[in-house]
Amino acid sequence: MNINLHIDRLIIDGIDIGPQQKKELLHALESSLKQQLLAQGAGTAIRSHAHRNSVNGGAINVGTGADPVRLGRMIGKAICKGIDGGIKR
Repeated sequence: MNINLHIDRLIIDGIDIGPQQKKELLHALESSLKQQLLAQGAGTAIRSHAHRNSVNGGAINVGTGADPVRLGRMIGKAICKGIDGGIKR
């Protein structure tokens, strides 16, 4: 199975991170998405909505400190949840 996922824009409100941290966050996000989609499959939800304009992953609680790797993983999980329409796996 081939999965092509293109993210034009990722909007993160309320987090102030530097350029190096952005790179770490994006790498963690990509790794998280790849891991989850490969492990769980794309499912019918993503195939039936292949060309979405946006995905709402909901809110996440960052807590104290914005560790970019942890934040990237949390965002990856939220995006997968949004892609899957909130279906628990």
